[in-house]
Amino acid sequence: MKKRKSYGVIDNDKLFTNWLGNAENTFLPSTVSAKFKSFLKKYKFKDIKLHSLRHANITIMIGNGVDVVTASARAGHSTTRTTMEIYTHFMMENDLIAAEKLDKALAV
Repeated sequence: MKKRKSYGVIDNDKLFTNWLGNAENTFLPSTVSAKFKSFLKKYKFKDIKLHSLRHANITIMIGNGVDVVTASARAGHSTTRTTMEIYTHFMMENDLIAAEKLDKALAV
């Protein structure tokens, strides 16, 4: 950490920064998207939008039992309602799975 600072690297919570960690005058969104597209092509991954990773992240959290309040905060949503509105279909699938597991556990 000290070595990074000696090179002038700025620690912050921004996802996209320049090489020194400065979040001002960083990449244009189109630059980040182009780099991501290039990465997908290079490693022969399915062509997806960078924003899809955000949805995947939140879906994986919810699917693995992370509560909506925590998932919403990590997503940066202003309210849990936003998260609920976007991911209701997935939460309903989880509820169905939970009901089936309970049914199986109670079956004699």
